[in-house]
Amino acid sequence: MGQDEPEVEACSDRPSWANKIEYLLAQVAFSMGLSTVWRFPYLCFHNGGCFLIMYTVLLFLVGVPLLLLEMAVGQRMRQGSTVVWKIISPWIGGVGYTSFMVCFIVGLYYSVLMAWSLFYLGQSFRFPLPWALCPLLRNSSNFDPECTRTTSTVYFWYRHVLKATDEIEIDGPPVLHLSVSLFVTWSIICISMVKGLRFTGKMPALYSVEVWRRTGNQLFLSMGSGFGSFTAISSYIPRSNNCVMDAFVVALLNLMTSVTATVFVFAIIGHMATKENEKCYLKKVMEGPGVAIVAFTDIISLFSGSTFWAIIIFLFLVSMGLSTMIGILQGIITPLQDTFSSLQKHTKLFTVSVCVLMFLSSLVFVKPSGSYYMNLLDDYWVSLPLFFILILENMAMAWIYGARRFLADLIITLGRPISPIYRWLWCFVSPFVLLVLFVSTVIRLYVKGITYFAWNSSTSKEVIRNYPSWAKVLLILIIVITILPTPAYFLPVMMVFFDFQYSTDGDC
Repeated sequence: MGQDEPEVEACSDRPSWANKIEYLLAQVAFSMGLSTVWRFPYLCFHNGGCFLIMYTVLLFLVGVPLLLLEMAVGQRMRQGSTVVWKIISPWIGGVGYTSFMVCFIVGLYYSVLMAWSLFYLGQSFRFPLPWALCPLLRNSSNFDPECTRTTSTVYFWYRHVLKATDEIEIDGPPVLHLSVSLFVTWSIICISMVKGLRFTGKMPALYSVEVWRRTGNQLFLSMGSGFGSFTAISSYIPRSNNCVMDAFVVALLNLMTSVTATVFVFAIIGHMATKENEKCYLKKVMEGPGVAIVAFTDIISLFSGSTFWAIIIFLFLVSMGLSTMIGILQGIITPLQDTFSSLQKHTKLFTVSVCVLMFLSSLVFVKPSGSYYMNLLDDYWVSLPLFFILILENMAMAWIYGARRFLADLIITLGRPISPIYRWLWCFVSPFVLLVLFVSTVIRLYVKGITYFAWNSSTSKEVIRNYPSWAKVLLILIIVITILPTPAYFLPVMMVFFDFQYSTDGDC
């Protein structure tokens, strides 16, 4: 980084965290987001205990080195993702904009997860809890048969909260109560951002490429690698900070939170399976985006003082969602302000404008078919851009800038030795694993159809449906738009390079 020192030093007046604990809490809070509760238990159940083994292996072989990479470049350059990669390698300068777009789109549907939790939090103040019993038919003493065929919590989730349609083609306007919750959610996020930095056992699975692909997808989505948020947050900490230790702390706490959430959810569903005496109960509940919510509401209904526990649990989920969203917004706002310095003069107005835009854009996910669009993005879209970003970041640092040189810079900056094993992980292990995950994801999308779980109101069960052709076209379009900034930035740089080479040869 020595040759780029003037660009780095230009940011010496950048604001900083008040102390190390504040900074570390921000990193940990972003990493331990809703994905650890929302997706991890579901994947653990469907892929067995081997998923946890595979997750742990990938965490230390790939996750920690890449986490350290993103923290180190942000801390050293003191810039957001759109600038640091231009400094490291102009050839891949567009990868920061791809990270920005991933942050933007993920932020849209992650805010809806927080809105769901916020709605349940509001409903928790009612007694009895509205999901504890099936509703009665109008002008009748009989329960709604759609509810009696399943559980009251599942019925409440699909029929009252989501007002889900039977398939994605059937649609309607945004659900009013979810729209209100979403507005309150974005208001809380906006206020928090405006306040500033200081406010906030199945062994065959081991041989399954699909399980490894899902594991890698969950690892990077859960930790937040590739979003640019770690780079943005780290750009506000002094360069001498020990980012190696920070990477291990964040990774270990992420793993501990994921495992704890899984044990808790499994205990809940196991209890309900025993109570209901249904072997298929676990599978029935553990599908779709409402894994944690349905599980939590099930067990809360059995507690004495259920209202109190409902408030505590959903307040916890809202807090996790807020910490995740603040990290995502930081990955959007910081790179844009670093790229367009004029925006730094109007930070509050710019932040409010971004939040308003994202609120309006996220309304599509609170429509009756909105959860099916969320599944399309979360199951099939997000992994490809993330793998693409991480491959380019890894290769740029390890092979273009040079892993040996990068480590030497870190040793000088931190004033302490760093294990040379990171060089081997960055140069060989991480690129290989990421490339395998990327290729397997592309093959899966090409070979297998894309499906989603839909609510069948006539049977009160989840059914698997194929996404229509227009949804596949939409998916491809979003993937292309997300990745497009990288080649779009690469081509002009390449043209300038060849023009320079041509003019140099001409002078000779």
